Amino acid sequence: MRHWVLLGGGHGHLSLLKELAGKIPSDVNVTLVTPHRYQWYSGMLPGYLAGHYRMEQCRIDLLPFLQEMGVQWLPEAAIDFDADRQTVRVADGGGLEYDLLSVNTGGVPRQDYQCLPGALHLSLKPFESFVDGWKRFAGNDLDAAGPKVVVVGAGAAGVEVAMALAHRFAMIEKPLSLTLVGPELLAAFPRRVGRLAWRELSRSGVEVKLARVTQVAEEYVTLNSGERLPCDLSIGATGAAPPPWLADTGLALDQAGFVEVDKCHRSLNHTGVFALGDICSRGAANFQRSGVHAVRSGPVVAHNMLARHNHQALQPYRPRPWTLYILSCGRPYAIANWGPFSLAGHWVWNWKNAIDTRFIASFGVAT
Repeated sequence: MRHWVLLGGGHGHLSLLKELAGKIPSDVNVTLVTPHRYQWYSGMLPGYLAGHYRMEQCRIDLLPFLQEMGVQWLPEAAIDFDADRQTVRVADGGGLEYDLLSVNTGGVPRQDYQCLPGALHLSLKPFESFVDGWKRFAGNDLDAAGPKVVVVGAGAAGVEVAMALAHRFAMIEKPLSLTLVGPELLAAFPRRVGRLAWRELSRSGVEVKLARVTQVAEEYVTLNSGERLPCDLSIGATGAAPPPWLADTGLALDQAGFVEVDKCHRSLNHTGVFALGDICSRGAANFQRSGVHAVRSGPVVAHNMLARHNHQALQPYRPRPWTLYILSCGRPYAIANWGPFSLAGHWVWNWKNAIDTRFIASFGVAT
């Protein structure tokens, strides 16, 4: 029997497994390695924080999905692998040998600032840890004046989370002081999207500071200007960095430390290894890290694993020239961007809600 190992239960591997349904060769065993039974859908996390969804509406129960497919689940975290020996080591000390490997573990939080002892700081990823930490914080006896929260990172994730929390506190009629900090607001988007988002942030009562955070302490956050922002909780939404264990795998990595892959999402120096999602880099043809690309490249990697097994030609992942992004604004209102086109409205939020709930429903059992 041949053994295919899938590291990580990210969005890319979910769509990969859907594509493999009914197609797994009879001489192949497939194992998914992830410590989490439930996979959060990132597109619905802001809606959960805002109070629009219950937790069970925003995540996928992997167990019945995998059982139906005949895929084994190893509930452990992978801590490293040796691409030359084709082995994976997991947190309990055990190991797995593989014939083909796909990596979709995501990155680790990028933290370009010092976090001092005593500081209450939550990274947005992994979502499981963030949600648990936020529930503990929100369940505390908060000061009558309301908590002071600083969101570090003014990209799409930071903007959505800031407005989601502002909306939630407004709905339960509790005060909240919320500041969003980043060198530039929505730098990866057209200027019109930034203007629309700034308007909504202002409407939500979120203060925006265009600056860099240099230090997070117990009672304040320090900016590169020297200004100190009073802070009870800071939330890191600064994007992904490569996990340190990648450095010892033997895979070709780019200058930032992400796995270098070709157009077929295959490792440049180990043809039995594929990678997708935040953990990979496509060199000059690289594109914005987004769950959209992870989901769309999953079926391509599934095809290529089957093709490699059957000694057939691989196919490239061809991202579309423009990608649809929809940013939720706390209230049932959203901003859509597709290439040079941007618009906003309540109907855009309804559109996003339909897309997101359909995605969750496509995996059968939502818990």
